[in-house]
Amino acid sequence: MKALLLSPKISFARSRLSSAALLAILASVLCSYHSAWGRLGENAASIETDRQQLSGQIQTYAGTGFNVSEITAPDGTTVREYVAPDGTVFAVAWRGSRAPNLSSLLGNYYGEYRDAAVQGPFALHHSSVKTAHIMVETGGPMRALWGRAIVPSLVPSGVNPDVIK
Repeated sequence: MKALLLSPKISFARSRLSSAALLAILASVLCSYHSAWGRLGENAASIETDRQQLSGQIQTYAGTGFNVSEITAPDGTTVREYVAPDGTVFAVAWRGSRAPNLSSLLGNYYGEYRDAAVQGPFALHHSSVKTAHIMVETGGPMRALWGRAIVPSLVPSGVNPDVIK
């Protein structure tokens, strides 16, 4: 009965604690997944290595002004690596029961992302972090995670970032 009588101040503190705990759990999940992903801003040569490490199947298809290499892992997780005509990975998107290791995925952009992400705001099933150089969105309930990371300065001319999913 006492739990039903929590003041708004206590309820707010509990919800902030829950968000902080969720962020810590999500960070540990992200850091535990495969570390060999195509790094943003680097050459697309790593895509085959990614496929091998995931034991996944790869399909490559052409978009308008870019190519997409989609890797499907045995657990159903898909990772799409978006490659500009010059061979540079300018965006990555994922969907599945687990998320990729963001420190590996974001490469040289990870520190900037990490520093901005800890500033909040925090949401239960969605996060959007935008810095001067990178945009990262993540979300979904447990076992149905999705996300995307884009380096806007590397997006080829004429490509709408909304197509990156």
